[in-house]
Amino acid sequence: ASPDSVITIDSKGVVQSFNHSAELLFGYTAAYMIGRNIKLLMPKAIALEHDYYLERCDPGAASGVIGQLREVEGMKRDGTLVPLELSVSTVALNNETLYIGLLRDITERKRAEQRAAREEMENRLLDRAAAIAANVGSFKPALQAILDLTCKTIQWPVGHAYIASDDLQRLLPSDIWYLRDESAYAPFRELTRKTEFGLGE
Repeated sequence: ASPDSVITIDSKGVVQSFNHSAELLFGYTAAYMIGRNIKLLMPKAIALEHDYYLERCDPGAASGVIGQLREVEGMKRDGTLVPLELSVSTVALNNETLYIGLLRDITERKRAEQRAAREEMENRLLDRAAAIAANVGSFKPALQAILDLTCKTIQWPVGHAYIASDDLQRLLPSDIWYLRDESAYAPFRELTRKTEFGLGE
């Protein structure tokens, strides 16, 4: 009845139990997963790391994984990757060590963190852009500096500033560009020079 996914594996990584929450999370039934390797639920790079860990893990020793809460990435039946919070404990049963994984889907939490980080970045960017606008005397140099700042902050390799027409009805291409590589994007740049936008476009 746990709302969290609970999966038990043996020392070889073979699934011994797979609760209902795990079925809902990963899209596999318990009947399908039991007897299969837990690697089925992992991206390839993590699966290789998991093999390495199981081969060298001493269940009786303190470990950087056992008892520690950490973030990992799981893979659903349809190939979708999902961020997870994982806690692993061990239990001895019939002279064998079993590993019990408690997993929680943290997709919404990660989205919230990303939104907060993006909003913080945008606010910093706006503050710096406002400072540039206040300290640079003329329009085009200020716009160039703000475009450079924006592209570097959000890691765009190319950026262009359109400027409103005098009647504010159209956006017109300008000579203000940010280019990480001066020799790149020639077709895009040429098309941009020929393209205007009206209201709503």
